[in-house]
Amino acid sequence: VIMSTVAGSTFTLVVLVSSAVLLAIQLASAQLTPRIISMVYRTPYQKLAFAIFVFTFTFSASVLARIAESVPRIASYMAVYGFLIDLGLFIFFIDQIGKMLRPSSAVRHVALSGRKVLRAAYPELLTEESAAPLSIKEMTDGEEPRTTLSTLDGAVLAFDMKGLVNLAQQHKCLIELVPEVGQFVAEGDPLFRIYNGGNGVSDAKLRNSVAKGEERTPEQDPLFAFHILVDIASKALSPAINDPTTAHDPIFHT
Repeated sequence: VIMSTVAGSTFTLVVLVSSAVLLAIQLASAQLTPRIISMVYRTPYQKLAFAIFVFTFTFSASVLARIAESVPRIASYMAVYGFLIDLGLFIFFIDQIGKMLRPSSAVRHVALSGRKVLRAAYPELLTEESAAPLSIKEMTDGEEPRTTLSTLDGAVLAFDMKGLVNLAQQHKCLIELVPEVGQFVAEGDPLFRIYNGGNGVSDAKLRNSVAKGEERTPEQDPLFAFHILVDIASKALSPAINDPTTAHDPIFHT
């Protein structure tokens, strides 16, 4: 009886949490921006809580399927205590989702993650004494490059900078990544340009050094955070939403 009760209650909890998350994301995407959906699904706490919910249900259902007349006491204890942990996680889970999808919390989270990406992408700030970088023409003397074309459609999510630098040093050539991170690249578009030789550089290695996907991610994309903030401010000021509180959030002025 205990195992069947725990299994049924946990399954109801899993369905309830899934429905609540989908509803909250739908409301947040309509109120804020659809770009924020991927950031909600990438929350570590949400993944951990949902994994424990599913584990408790799977454990209880598997024990029910294998028992004959009685359930071992240790299995009953694990199921009961696991369900109590699930209840605690459910309360914290709802609290975290509610706070995270508030306009001020969402905007602050986007701004902090964007600032982190900016510091990682540009570790050295420009100063008045900083020398202007050389252009491609100045470094190659107008040499015609060898072009590597893209074989897949998708947005550029990230690239292996250390691997590309090692390839360029190994073959003593200059490798230029044509698209920026976050830019959509279609099949047949230029992906790399190789200058100063580099005939030994494999096109497959170059393509494998770039990650593509259907949607942009904030890992190596500094502009993504700015696009999300602009979307939220624009939608808040639109006649359909008309939310000046969100549009004039202090984070927009920092």
